[in-house]
Amino acid sequence: MNKKNINDYINTELNKFKFNRTSLGYKYLKIAISNGIQDELLIEDLNNRLYKKMENELKVEKKKIKWNIEKSIEFMYINTNMEYIMNYFYIEEKEKVTPKMFITTIVENYLK
Repeated sequence: MNKKNINDYINTELNKFKFNRTSLGYKYLKIAISNGIQDELLIEDLNNRLYKKMENELKVEKKKIKWNIEKSIEFMYINTNMEYIMNYFYIEEKEKVTPKMFITTIVENYLK
């Protein structure tokens, strides 16, 4: 896996949604997806595997990483066309996109 290709893929996918691209949550989300692509086992348990790995690498508490990612996804959810979100994640109109769903879907789409 070429790191440039992974980063290009992540940027392409995230550009399909309306994020605040200057937020910390967006930065953490990109790191989380990249880590998930490089090691699928991390996405099986975001809190104890993925966020823990990021906590060790970034020297930021995992609860802050999680909170920032959640806020970034909430922003995206409010600002992106609901029809597009429903089609991309195969959800119903009332369902919310969780960090687990968001990260896992993007990782799995890369690995297909």
